[in-house]
Amino acid sequence: MDAKEMEKIKVEMEKDFFKKLQTMNEETMQLSELLKEEKRLTHELCTLLTQILAKLNVSLSIPTENPPWPNGIKQALLNSQGHLILVSEDGEISSRNLEDYPSDTIFVVFWNVIPQLGNLIGEYRKKTNLHVNFFNRITRELNNIPKLFSSLEGKPEVNPKADTKASFDSLNQNAISKIEGK
Repeated sequence: MDAKEMEKIKVEMEKDFFKKLQTMNEETMQLSELLKEEKRLTHELCTLLTQILAKLNVSLSIPTENPPWPNGIKQALLNSQGHLILVSEDGEISSRNLEDYPSDTIFVVFWNVIPQLGNLIGEYRKKTNLHVNFFNRITRELNNIPKLFSSLEGKPEVNPKADTKASFDSLNQNAISKIEGK
């Protein structure tokens, strides 16, 4: 191999080296942007999840069979304040905000929590629906009472759309008048 061929190989190697260096630099810049976005999103997600858990006042159990848990973790729990609580096999307990854990841990927690959360929200909706139906029925029945009293006294029916407090005040005043003999 003569000097000219050696120089040509050297130039090609340098060209290839600097191309790889440039690619690495571009990848690093993209990674930097992605890490910033990941941090922003994990903060936002953890904040939203904490608000939901607080409203529902629940803690959720997270399975510990799979990584990213350290060895020896027997229980993981996400409480209503957004703290991930880890209990080791020897009874040691650690608790930190979910947001303070690595993104792999946050990912696993969300992967396990979202299905549980969906079930809890469905149950909460059913419970609230039961309350609304119950309160509506009671309201309709209680609105019938002034109508009944009005018909017994021979007075015109109370407008059901009128202020309920005013109707009851009127009914109460009529009852007091009858008791006092006025």
